Amino acid sequence: MPLFRGAGSKVIMASLPAAKQKQLFEKYNALEEPSVLGNSWEEVRGSLKDIRRAGYSVSVGELDPENVGISAPIAYDAPAAHAGIVMVLSATRYLTTDKSVIIQMARAAAEQISDAIRFPRDARPLMMVP
Repeated sequence: MPLFRGAGSKVIMASLPAAKQKQLFEKYNALEEPSVLGNSWEEVRGSLKDIRRAGYSVSVGELDPENVGISAPIAYDAPAAHAGIVMVLSATRYLTTDKSVIIQMARAAAEQISDAIRFPRDARPLMMVP
C-alpha cells in the first residue's frame, strides 16, 4: 500500500512523529507521484497536521477510482497510531450519504476498538481455535 495515498495510510502517517514522517517522505514520496498531500515536505506536513487535527482521513478515488475510503486512527498506549479502521464505499454511495454521519461512524468504531485494546475486559490471552 502506498504511504501517502489512501485513507488508511494517511491517517496512520498523520499520527507519526514529524521526524518519522519526514524520513518516510524523503525515502518514498518520489515513488508515489503525483502526491495528493502536496509536492513539498512543508505541504505534506501541513496536510498530515490537518488530518491529525480532524481525527479522520477521506480518500476519494486515490486507490480505486470507483471507491471512497474513510479512516480513523486506532490509538492505544503507543505514541502513534499504528492501525486504523477504514470504511470503503462506492463513489456513488458516498455522494448520496451524509458525510458527517459516515465519518462519525468511522471515528466511533475506531474509538471502541481503541478502548477495547486499552481496557480489555478479560486479561487472559486469546485462544486460537483450530
